[in-house]
Amino acid sequence: MMLLIGKKIQRGKAGFTFIEIILTVSIILIVIGLSTPIFKSTYYDLRINLQAKDITSLMNLARERAIMTRSVYIVKLDKRNNTYRMFVLDSKKDKPIPIEGKWGRKFAIFNNLETDSSEEEIKFFPDGSSSGANIFLKDASGLKAQIDIAATTGEITIGTAQKK
Repeated sequence: MMLLIGKKIQRGKAGFTFIEIILTVSIILIVIGLSTPIFKSTYYDLRINLQAKDITSLMNLARERAIMTRSVYIVKLDKRNNTYRMFVLDSKKDKPIPIEGKWGRKFAIFNNLETDSSEEEIKFFPDGSSSGANIFLKDASGLKAQIDIAATTGEITIGTAQKK
């Protein structure tokens, strides 16, 4: 047993007062309220850029396959159904045939995104060139992303989302 000489043991007040809790919660709510619009616009930026990257990835795959297999590949944009799909051109029948496997399925464009394109069919040729096109993605808030496909080189570039 220990003796404490000259010191009085006191039990301190533990916890917070009601006022301190209310002030802390109020500050947290104000910070959340101010940051919500920032997160919302960031979400829309990410969404439109992700869709542009998905379309670009499929087009890059079509270009690579055209070069490797020495065949013409086509990416078709369907504005009515808001989808896009890759095809290979049957050289004997001059008719596009959907490719097999997961890359031949229809890919959906995110809801509330509109596409506008100078071409509905983008062809990629065995020499690496393409038919060329400009594709625009737009959402309801006015954010836009642009995908450019160069005709001579087949190079595909994405312009970042901008509000217009």
